[in-house]
Amino acid sequence: NNNEIIGELEIPNTSLKVPVAHTGDNEFYLNHLLDKSYNTLGSIFLDYRNKIDDRKLIIYGHNSEDIYTEFNMLENYLNESYYQKHSDIYFRTLNDYSHYKIFSVYVAVADYRYINLKFNDFEYNEHLKYLKKQSLYDTGVSVNDGDEIIVLQTCYFEPIGSYLIVVGKKV
Repeated sequence: NNNEIIGELEIPNTSLKVPVAHTGDNEFYLNHLLDKSYNTLGSIFLDYRNKIDDRKLIIYGHNSEDIYTEFNMLENYLNESYYQKHSDIYFRTLNDYSHYKIFSVYVAVADYRYINLKFNDFEYNEHLKYLKKQSLYDTGVSVNDGDEIIVLQTCYFEPIGSYLIVVGKKV
């Protein structure tokens, strides 16, 4: 019963099938559940700067070394063989059902440009190439000028303070 839930994120044949919230900041759902009760585990949410039809969507969720969170499973993508069996992301909203193919998996340590959303067309295409180049392994999925993408971000602990980034392109 939360009108800030705007969709559902799913990676088939994994534990990830979760509602996605969207509100006016990137702070609230860091430590609130979807029923809006306070909880340090937070919820999965779309970047407040995004509109649902943007060409680049960023979705955040917590990770923990000690407690289960929905985005814990993203760590499996550090293993290329896991990727081979789970390369699809689906994002369902009221008006759309989008299928994405993962093209990049990497750990961001100091360069956080993956969170940028404002680009002209040339900058955006360079950004796509940058994201592809960062991947820990070759997914075999190419990116082309103007591709629509989804970025999943969660905390990572090697090194401490880094982020695990999983990026898919709309197919």
